[in-house]
Amino acid sequence: MDFGALLQWMNGNLKSYIVRTVANKEHMISHRTEIQKSRITYDMWLQMYKGRDVNTVTLPQHTAYRKQYDAWKVMNIHLYK
Repeated sequence: MDFGALLQWMNGNLKSYIVRTVANKEHMISHRTEIQKSRITYDMWLQMYKGRDVNTVTLPQHTAYRKQYDAWKVMNIHLYK
Protein backbone atom coordinates (compact mmCIF):
# COMPACT_ATOMS: atom_id res chain seq x y z
CA MET A 1 0.00 0.00 0.00
CA ASP A 2 1.45 3.37 -0.96
CA PHE A 3 1.46 6.37 1.34
CA GLY A 4 -1.51 8.11 -0.37
CA ALA A 5 -3.68 5.01 -0.10
CA LEU A 6 -2.67 4.59 3.53
CA LEU A 7 -3.65 8.19 4.32
CA GLN A 8 -6.97 7.78 2.54
CA TRP A 9 -7.68 4.55 4.46
CA MET A 10 -6.73 6.19 7.79
CA ASN A 11 -8.86 9.25 7.05
CA GLY A 12 -11.92 7.11 6.28
CA ASN A 13 -11.49 5.02 9.42
CA LEU A 14 -10.83 8.07 11.57
CA LYS A 15 -14.04 9.79 10.39
CA SER A 16 -16.01 6.63 11.09
CA TYR A 17 -14.44 6.31 14.55
CA ILE A 18 -15.18 9.95 15.42
CA VAL A 19 -18.82 9.65 14.32
CA ARG A 20 -19.29 6.47 16.40
CA THR A 21 -17.55 8.00 19.42
CA VAL A 22 -19.62 11.20 19.33
CA ALA A 23 -22.85 9.24 18.91
CA ASN A 24 -21.97 6.97 21.83
CA LYS A 25 -21.08 9.91 24.09
CA GLU A 26 -24.30 11.77 23.23
CA HIS A 27 -26.30 8.64 24.00
CA MET A 28 -24.47 8.14 27.30
CA ILE A 29 -24.91 11.78 28.34
CA SER A 30 -28.61 11.91 27.48
CA HIS A 31 -29.19 8.56 29.19
CA ARG A 32 -27.29 9.66 32.29
CA THR A 33 -29.28 12.92 32.50
CA GLU A 34 -32.56 11.08 32.06
CA ILE A 35 -31.71 8.65 34.86
CA GLN A 36 -30.80 11.47 37.24
CA LYS A 37 -33.97 13.41 36.49
CA SER A 38 -36.09 10.32 36.91
CA ARG A 39 -34.79 10.00 40.48
CA ILE A 40 -35.74 13.55 41.48
CA THR A 41 -39.14 13.73 43.09
CA TYR A 42 -41.43 16.74 43.01
CA ASP A 43 -40.57 17.53 46.64
CA MET A 44 -36.80 17.33 45.92
CA TRP A 45 -37.27 19.60 42.88
CA LEU A 46 -39.19 22.13 44.95
CA GLN A 47 -36.42 22.21 47.54
CA MET A 48 -33.64 22.54 44.94
CA TYR A 49 -35.22 25.09 42.59
CA LYS A 50 -37.84 26.94 44.64
CA GLY A 51 -36.51 26.67 48.18
CA ARG A 52 -39.86 25.28 49.40
CA ASP A 53 -41.26 21.88 50.29
CA VAL A 54 -44.63 20.33 49.53
CA ASN A 55 -45.96 21.08 53.01
CA THR A 56 -45.47 24.86 52.68
CA VAL A 57 -46.73 25.40 49.10
CA THR A 58 -50.20 26.87 48.55
CA LEU A 59 -52.58 25.36 46.01
CA PRO A 60 -52.04 28.10 43.36
CA GLN A 61 -48.27 27.78 43.79
CA HIS A 62 -48.53 24.00 43.56
CA THR A 63 -50.47 24.27 40.31
CA ALA A 64 -47.81 26.50 38.74
CA TYR A 65 -44.85 24.61 40.22
CA ARG A 66 -46.17 21.20 39.21
CA LYS A 67 -46.55 22.37 35.61
CA GLN A 68 -42.96 23.66 35.69
CA TYR A 69 -41.71 20.43 37.26
CA ASP A 70 -43.40 18.27 34.61
CA ALA A 71 -41.92 20.45 31.85
CA TRP A 72 -38.47 20.30 33.48
CA LYS A 73 -38.74 16.53 33.79
CA VAL A 74 -39.17 16.14 30.01
CA MET A 75 -36.83 19.06 29.26
CA ASN A 76 -39.54 21.20 27.62
CA ILE A 77 -38.08 24.65 28.22
CA HIS A 78 -41.03 26.51 26.67
CA LEU A 79 -43.41 25.24 29.36
CA TYR A 80 -40.86 25.70 32.14
CA LYS A 81 -41.19 29.49 32.24
